[in-house]
Amino acid sequence: GTEKDDAAESNSDRFPVLDQSERCNHFLVELIRGIIKYPMQRGGFQLRKLFAHTIKEAQSRRDAQNVGSSTYEEMQRVTDCVRLVSRNWGTGNRRACKNVLRVILGQQPTPSKNQEPLFPDEDKPTLTIVERNTEVSPSVPAKASELSAKRQHSDRTSGDVAISTAMSLVATQSKSEPMFFEADSKFLQLTALESLVLSVLVSQGVPVWTEQWDGLLFSEDQKLDSSQGLGCEFATTWFGLGLVVMTAAQIWQSAASDRLERFRKEPRKHPNPEQKKSFLEHDVNLKTTALSQAKDYADDPRKLAKKCIMLLHAVKKTMGHVDSKPLTAKKKNSLNKTEHGLGPRVLIWSMKNIGKWAKSLELVDAAGHPLAHSAADFIPQDDDIKTNTSLSVAALMDKKRSRAVFGQIAQQSRLRSIYQKHGVEKMVELVKKADKALTKNQETWEERPPWWRENSESSDQPHHCLEADMLEGLLHRGFGAFSEIFFTRKF
Repeated sequence: GTEKDDAAESNSDRFPVLDQSERCNHFLVELIRGIIKYPMQRGGFQLRKLFAHTIKEAQSRRDAQNVGSSTYEEMQRVTDCVRLVSRNWGTGNRRACKNVLRVILGQQPTPSKNQEPLFPDEDKPTLTIVERNTEVSPSVPAKASELSAKRQHSDRTSGDVAISTAMSLVATQSKSEPMFFEADSKFLQLTALESLVLSVLVSQGVPVWTEQWDGLLFSEDQKLDSSQGLGCEFATTWFGLGLVVMTAAQIWQSAASDRLERFRKEPRKHPNPEQKKSFLEHDVNLKTTALSQAKDYADDPRKLAKKCIMLLHAVKKTMGHVDSKPLTAKKKNSLNKTEHGLGPRVLIWSMKNIGKWAKSLELVDAAGHPLAHSAADFIPQDDDIKTNTSLSVAALMDKKRSRAVFGQIAQQSRLRSIYQKHGVEKMVELVKKADKALTKNQETWEERPPWWRENSESSDQPHHCLEADMLEGLLHRGFGAFSEIFFTRKF
């Protein structure tokens, strides 16, 4: 057969082959050829525009078909493939990215000389699975334990550290025994699943509410359209978050089971093997329950959305007031440096966002105030419950930790909303504008890494384009991959 037939036969299960005999596809074909011909060693704004136009044209061709038809599904696959190439272009293996486009045009993929993969892998958000410190000694004071956990997780974000120390605090205060829910605790008491949900949200953020909010419940992220904004490819859904939570729960449970299995093989290495075994068995029990619950939420995105919104309002309630009305210019400047440098406006936007979700999901009381609940509010306080260790406390959130978690979720959600509203091209302009404003205000970055903007004068890509790439990577891959995205510049 022809080269096109061979390519189609060998790769059609994974990638579509565009019908070039259809005249309406000719412009899309030329756009894809333009990306294939683009020099592999270059990036830059022109390439970003080319990707944006190609995705837009593919979506237009898809929307011109009858919904549900084979041609509609094929054009959706073409759109998804171009997005896959766009997301993976900065990872280094650009030959693999171009191979996807070659197959779409009916060409054979070009093999690499360095045994690199022929095609890029589907890039899923990298998960930072927050664990409590299972080695905390019962005799270690809570403050010392918290400082130890902070040193242990110094490469993590403030939200991850807050969740990790909240989980370690349980082991410290309960002397590694199961801690059961109290009616009048000064902490926000969380189950294992709630701790895991928060660790996913600090990495991914919350779906941005729109007038078409019901489309963000059950749709896959890749199938959202321009009704969610010009940058709809940056939108995330409760359906997608449910899959991430379930995957994280599977990894969490598997890691706990592996730790227990390793201990059973060499129990004598621990000074108190019976206590250690009991603790590890309890840990497996907690995470097995969390996995079962995560699967239920993955099957019911609306239920997950309700859970997350009520939980976030509980976190907000625990963290306390956000000062938003400065009385003087000096006070205003100091406010803008609070909340880990975010200032109050981002947190206030986030409160409004989850407030809109609460109203749409009917999670408000008679006065119209959002409901703020965690599992602790629904667990009976009786002796029978205390025989079920799967319902014990997994984390204790105080005001400071709640503020760190809520702030990071707010930052990621707000960033997503801006990209979702403006799209890629406009965002490069906005990043450039923000950079000029920072320079004008003489604001400094005290912990800026030495490589930041090095050789930017001789680069063919302005530094504000690199910064926009970094922000895109943060949205596509989450805070779990922050170190890889930021410090290795794999945008």
